Amino acid sequence: MGTPQSSLLTKKNKNKVKKITRKAFDVESISLEKLVTQNQKLIGNLFAVKTGEELIGHLVMRRVHGCKIGGCEENADNSQMVKYVADFEEGSYETFDYFMVLNQAKEIIKVHVIDYPGDHGYEVSSKRWLRQFQGYTGEDDLTYGKDVDAISGATISGNSITSDIQSTYQKLKSELK
Repeated sequence: MGTPQSSLLTKKNKNKVKKITRKAFDVESISLEKLVTQNQKLIGNLFAVKTGEELIGHLVMRRVHGCKIGGCEENADNSQMVKYVADFEEGSYETFDYFMVLNQAKEIIKVHVIDYPGDHGYEVSSKRWLRQFQGYTGEDDLTYGKDVDAISGATISGNSITSDIQSTYQKLKSELK
């Protein structure tokens, strides 16, 4: 995943993303304005969130890996699990899309899995499980199974989204100075 992701905000999911983001900020209406970035991993997927002309936060959309294509049984030995999903072989893993919303203080206020097509690991889409990322400011490490609750049957997906949230957040901190 060293190449830039194409924009994950599509006609199909835009209304849903805006509705969830609007609720996260508790405002009547928002607009999403695509931001120019030099970071290859954020190009096309980093947005300013505005209500009227007022900047109220940011949104970043991401695509991460779930189970290995062919089933999670292929991943039974997690001792070889890599820390960041960028190390996974492209094309051999299912992917899923999520977004995170940050307030002006650059604190995560919402994480939402927008598309999880796989049969295994979908538990990472749970609002309750995703709530544990709220308030994250990048000050501490996020380790799946230690700082973030592990989910039986969702080890690959849980590890992927946890690692991606931490690494993406670090990229965002430098982008949003």
